[in-house]
Amino acid sequence: MKVMTLFTLTGFLVILAAFTFVTMNAPDAEDEDVTSRTVAPERSVEDETTDSHSVIEQEVSQPRPPAPENVEITGTFLTWHAVREDDIRGYRIYKGSGSNFEPVATVTQSERKTYTDDDIDQLDYYVTTIAEDGTESEPSNKVSQ
Repeated sequence: MKVMTLFTLTGFLVILAAFTFVTMNAPDAEDEDVTSRTVAPERSVEDETTDSHSVIEQEVSQPRPPAPENVEITGTFLTWHAVREDDIRGYRIYKGSGSNFEPVATVTQSERKTYTDDDIDQLDYYVTTIAEDGTESEPSNKVSQ
């Protein structure tokens, strides 16, 4: 009888632990899957104006997120440090020269902070931070190889 009671009690505790784990790790109804969202609508080169970074010149009512730091090129990789704030959606990578830059990629906050380009030694690059509300930071420092 004691063995059966102990076995039943152990089973109950396992079920309770599993329920607690699932409940504590379940996403809230308001949470979204960040990895399935795009950071910004795709734009073609034809859509760009002569000033391809017009977002910076817009008046923004929300404070801008900080720009990424430690932007570096190593080999064919552009890397940067993540911005450690709660409302960051991702990052936008720009490449170009002089004052003519165009966006080439977006990376979500949950992805690795890297961009690869086989021709990385031919142009300059910078990265901006995108907040949840779509506000874009000032450009990071420009880097080139």
